[in-house]
Amino acid sequence: MDNSATPGWYDDPDDVTRLRYFDGLVWTERTMAKTVRTGVDSLVPPSAPAQTAPGHALGAGEGVAPGPYPAQTYGQPAYPQQPDTQQAWTGPVARTADGDEYASYLQRVGAYLLDGLLNGLIVAVVAGYPMWRAMQPYVDFIERTLDGETVDQPNPLLGVWGMVDPVWYAVAFALSLIIGTLYHVLFIGLRGQTPGKMALGISVRRADRPGAPGVATAIKRYLLVIVTGVLGLIPVVGSLGGLVTIIDLLFPLWDQKRQALHDKIGGTVVVKGAPRR
Repeated sequence: MDNSATPGWYDDPDDVTRLRYFDGLVWTERTMAKTVRTGVDSLVPPSAPAQTAPGHALGAGEGVAPGPYPAQTYGQPAYPQQPDTQQAWTGPVARTADGDEYASYLQRVGAYLLDGLLNGLIVAVVAGYPMWRAMQPYVDFIERTLDGETVDQPNPLLGVWGMVDPVWYAVAFALSLIIGTLYHVLFIGLRGQTPGKMALGISVRRADRPGAPGVATAIKRYLLVIVTGVLGLIPVVGSLGGLVTIIDLLFPLWDQKRQALHDKIGGTVVVKGAPRR
């Protein structure tokens, strides 16, 4: 006759404060205190009733683990409650003091690219001809070089800038700067959104209050772009302007309020949703 029992954790016949593992044939040396929660494997299905050692009847209070934990049937592994993984991964949402959620970096990048495309199309229409006239000497230099003609080499310190028409380039640059300033200052100042930000569902507001930030704030916010654009005209210093522009674009990645440098200058933040009136 087979006297084997189901393997699992049972009351220790030698110590009522412990559990001992029965392998189905004999008692093993594996023991644990009843008050300790464990995730040890057991072959007993979760729906199994409370178990007793073979030939051992449950006494009063036996079969339920004492201690501060919820009652548990021996032979059933107790697993701690799993944390909310979604909350653990996402963390708290960054918001302004009055509850607006800051825009994500990808939203800002998408809006930046859309605005750059739209602004560039306007500049191409308005300032395209002056820019073409400004670059004509450089185009002639390339064509004559390809034809094998002897041409004067440009100043190495000036590079391409030494082969453009300065007057026409100044006109093209001034037009592009005016268009970019009007585009961003008027849209941001009066509406709180450029077309790119409208498309991505984000808006600009002052850090201390909701609503469109106003033209004066929008001008302060755009000053960094103007300064770096002017620095770009200077042959050697132009690289410094480019470096500042890169830092400005990356700054929201590590800033607590997800502000770029031009946001800090203007005292603005970019938030999700249309501006509150």
